[in-house]
Amino acid sequence: MYDVLSRMVVYTSNCSHSSVERAGLLAMIKIRKLDAGREGVLRGKTLQEAIDEDKKNNKIPTFVCATLGTTSCCSYDNVDEIGRICEIEDIWLHIDAAYAGAALICPEF
Repeated sequence: MYDVLSRMVVYTSNCSHSSVERAGLLAMIKIRKLDAGREGVLRGKTLQEAIDEDKKNNKIPTFVCATLGTTSCCSYDNVDEIGRICEIEDIWLHIDAAYAGAALICPEF
């Protein structure tokens, strides 16, 4: 079992909340903080490149935590691009919307 656990990888933005990294530490799963660029937006291309690299290195892409409203700069990851990749790669996608997500229930947003 440890062999599988040691190969699992979680992906998130370098702008995501620190709780994502702490959860990975508690679960003993490697966290890859991907570059969100100057705009603070994690893009699908960045995610796909990381997944491809990890698969070549016999890692198991397991989980992606995208963000709608990062606490550091209120940026939004490109969930359309990320979602398509997760669907194709069969990776669990969670969208953290704790900061700005509440506004999304309003029709004007």
